[in-house]
Amino acid sequence: MTGKAVKARAAVRERILCEATKLFGDRGFGGVALRDIAKASRIPLSTLSSHFARKRDLQEVTFQRAVEVITRRVLTSRLEIGSPKQRFRRYIVNVVELFLSDLPEMKVLDREFQELDKPATFDLVVRTSRDRFSMESLMLVAELARDTRSDLLKSISAIDLTQMVFAAIYGIVKLRSLHHHILGGRPLGNAALTRRIVLIFERMLGI
Repeated sequence: MTGKAVKARAAVRERILCEATKLFGDRGFGGVALRDIAKASRIPLSTLSSHFARKRDLQEVTFQRAVEVITRRVLTSRLEIGSPKQRFRRYIVNVVELFLSDLPEMKVLDREFQELDKPATFDLVVRTSRDRFSMESLMLVAELARDTRSDLLKSISAIDLTQMVFAAIYGIVKLRSLHHHILGGRPLGNAALTRRIVLIFERMLGI
């Protein structure tokens, strides 16, 4: 295969993954057929099958790619400057903005998170969480947390803390409408919700 052919094949693969990300995020894994992705990618089904023989294979690669895009472009962005506390606050804001966004990759993760009761999906999420890129990202944020010298880190590890922050913010954002109906008052806009979440974690972590 020539260099030009290799590049062309790589471009088709990337287009497949982009379209699969959009469709899986919008409809869920079970609501999309390979022919739907082939049509959206403007290629024959046979061409798609030459890249991904099974839908499960495509799901795994799509999920792994989504995790990489999110950690590279979103979670670890703008964390290079400032004090440790400022950088960790920036991470919290990044997480909140991620969950509030319409990023196709986040929709894919959200779909998978909703189906963790399925053994295959659970295994996929666990395997991806152990990938090198995911672990490097987690270690970076754990170092940011450790540098803040939060008193909470005397009782739990920095990695446990970052996992707890991620899970807690996900829950707060997903349940925002429920909290509004239970507690009453005006619904919070995205900016106000972000400020409130940052304040919650500043108080909780003592930073």
